[in-house]
Amino acid sequence: MEQICRNGRIVKISGSEITVEIISRSACQNCAARAACGMADSRPKLIEITDDRAERFSLGEEVRVTMDAAQGCKAVWYGYVLPLILVLAALVSALAAGASEQFSGIFSIILLIPYYLWLFWNRKKLRRQFRFTISDK
Repeated sequence: MEQICRNGRIVKISGSEITVEIISRSACQNCAARAACGMADSRPKLIEITDDRAERFSLGEEVRVTMDAAQGCKAVWYGYVLPLILVLAALVSALAAGASEQFSGIFSIILLIPYYLWLFWNRKKLRRQFRFTISDK
């Protein structure tokens, strides 16, 4: 099974919970004009990993974090595809019902609020679906 791997650094260890900081870099990272472009961004991301072997690791240690590619596809589904479908369905439905374009657009965007609230309220349940593993680099 294909896996997604990223290198990171341990920033916190609490019991069996390990927090790893991963620097997410844009695809144009190696471009010579990245300083002037503004497209090249590097943002740290924190990933919480539950591992019974947490005492084996130390703060500041460089590690490798892996996740199944299928779980990555599921994350893209929840984060991007499903909200897009909801916005388009609401927009088309409102327009078909005779609402103005302005109202339909605002309505379809406001519809995302309950969706993202639902994601927030179910984050613990969703977190169990996404399993990260940690290993020495």
